[in-house]
Amino acid sequence: MISPSILANIFTDWWTALNLAKQIFYGIAIFAAMLVIVLAVISMFGVSDDVEVDADVADSGGTLFSLKPIIGFLFAFGWAGGAALSSGLSILAACLIALGCGLAVMLVLAWVLRATQRLKADGTLKKENAIGAIATVYVTIPPGSQAGGQVIVPVDGRTITLGALQKGSAPIPADAKVKVIALIDPHTVLVEPI
Repeated sequence: MISPSILANIFTDWWTALNLAKQIFYGIAIFAAMLVIVLAVISMFGVSDDVEVDADVADSGGTLFSLKPIIGFLFAFGWAGGAALSSGLSILAACLIALGCGLAVMLVLAWVLRATQRLKADGTLKKENAIGAIATVYVTIPPGSQAGGQVIVPVDGRTITLGALQKGSAPIPADAKVKVIALIDPHTVLVEPI
């Protein structure tokens, strides 16, 4: 196992061999990498929401100017610029390559974060989504809008049991299929036979 002092010496030797432009580029990249590590450690303690640069554009981490895309920009900018200089390109070319790589990573991260936010669901059951669904009669539905019937309805990937009314003149027996045509209240639907 390599001791920390040996690693420090290796890093110091590498760092002192760099010219000022490379130190600036690699310094930016190392700073961004350290921020990534700090964010990872913080997220282990349950703090995972992204910080926004501008409160007016707050979008839960999905904006271009939230912390994660900015750190991604700095990381890619630094490494790409340092690598371009190390390969013998001019400072102007290295800056252009670094800027292009940084912007590309920033845009990709913002897109990924926004896509991830769209995957989140609050889990709230919206019973109005039952309208139009095909339900199964659980308890016979009496005729003429009389209470007492129940149906099992698929809503938002779940099945729920709701009270059911109908306007027909004949009862609808258990296990029959019906269509939900209206939500009367949060616990009762209006159905019609299929």
